[in-house]
Amino acid sequence: QLYQLVQDCQVATSISEEPDLGAIWIDPGNRSLVIERHQLVQGMEVIDLQGRAVLPTQRPTGRTTDLSALPSGVYLFRMWSEGGVVVRRMFLE
Repeated sequence: QLYQLVQDCQVATSISEEPDLGAIWIDPGNRSLVIERHQLVQGMEVIDLQGRAVLPTQRPTGRTTDLSALPSGVYLFRMWSEGGVVVRRMFLE
């Protein structure tokens, strides 16, 4: 009976693809984050390596987001859109 129950159980697994936000990079010249397809981003937060949100959750209003208030270091940039969540680890000089 147990074998029959295991056979009747169907499991669907998949790895969801992250949304295509185009290229995402830091412009060192003006210390800003550039998101190629910013219009798709519904929200974004910047997190330091201690897990603290160092920039408030926001929706990008343009292609670039000013990071000049942040000290140099490694940060996680978490962006979400209708298609899912994208997280990038980047170094800010």
